[in-house]
Amino acid sequence: MKDKTSFFVLLRRANKYNTKDIITGKMKQILNALIVFILMIAALNVTGQDQAKAEQAVKNYLSGKYTNYTAGVFDQIFEQDYPSMFQEKMEKPGEIKYTLTHNYSLGDIETENEFFFFDKDYNLLGQLSSENVGELFTVFLMDGIAGTGLLTDNDSTRLLEEDLALIQDSVIYIKKIDYSLNPVIGLWSDGESYYKFKENGLCEIITPDDTFGDDQYTVRGEKARLTYVIDYNTSPVTIDIVITSENSGQEFGRALGILLFINYDKIKLRMNSSESGRPQDFLPPFSPDILILNKVAK
Repeated sequence: MKDKTSFFVLLRRANKYNTKDIITGKMKQILNALIVFILMIAALNVTGQDQAKAEQAVKNYLSGKYTNYTAGVFDQIFEQDYPSMFQEKMEKPGEIKYTLTHNYSLGDIETENEFFFFDKDYNLLGQLSSENVGELFTVFLMDGIAGTGLLTDNDSTRLLEEDLALIQDSVIYIKKIDYSLNPVIGLWSDGESYYKFKENGLCEIITPDDTFGDDQYTVRGEKARLTYVIDYNTSPVTIDIVITSENSGQEFGRALGILLFINYDKIKLRMNSSESGRPQDFLPPFSPDILILNKVAK
């Protein structure tokens, strides 16, 4: 928001509120509502680019984080120039480029107008409630109003410190996974079976009843091996599990999957046969073909 003039005009005309009301009372609630409304108006000046990619990133993140997530309405993604103070509080100075708001539910709990922030490549950076976005922009407004005489220096400083502390605790930072580390490598478990992804591209699946991909693994009477092919450049990450003949290299079968890193020690995995096609997301959240794997060892 580069021009705050309209807000100052509103404040000067609001002579029925005294200074105390402006600092702590109903006026501040009105400001919050106005700010959120102005942000929604900014959405009219949208880029229109990669809307589906941004929505999918949010769905992947929330469905990976919550087992009871149900997607609701997405508003159109828009480009917004946030003040440097906002980006610093998001710990992403200069990186925030796009914003998307989303309504969703977690079981019986409804969440409206949650703000999600993206960089220029539509990587998800952070999450903040609309209420806290309003609070933060109130900080910027009040900071500017300090020079008009409506607020004393002490009042302005106190308000800034209080609201910035609130925002600091309210922002949900979305940690980016460093895919150059090839984080899938290691031994993972869903509590019953084990899945081992090796640096050389081989993998092994150990169930209570059988082992697939070990030295004794055979298919159709031939010695076979189990390999994986992973692509970290897609969203969500894609992974194929491939069965091939060790002698001829003939492919016996392939499973197509998607993978979501909740963090470095927890992933969500969904697989389909090649005939069924690759899954597109992790919804519905309780689908029986979705596995939650925890890292057991590197």
